[in-house]
Amino acid sequence: MYTQTLFGGAITYFMLHACAITLEDMAIALGKRLGLKESWRWKLVGFVWVVFVFIILLPGWTDGRLAILSKTQFS
Repeated sequence: MYTQTLFGGAITYFMLHACAITLEDMAIALGKRLGLKESWRWKLVGFVWVVFVFIILLPGWTDGRLAILSKTQFS
């Protein structure tokens, strides 16, 4: 992928991250519409969601950055 080699996956990472934030906002709005109250359990779900998103998306950004660094340092 051209953007992967040019930007180290940053564009893909931040675009997918924006999609995840939009999905999160939609889930919060739906929960409020359904009358769900804020509690420590929902905060825990939120923290798990954030960790999940980072675990899924970060390798795409860091792997691309490492590939760029290895090409520039060891060429």
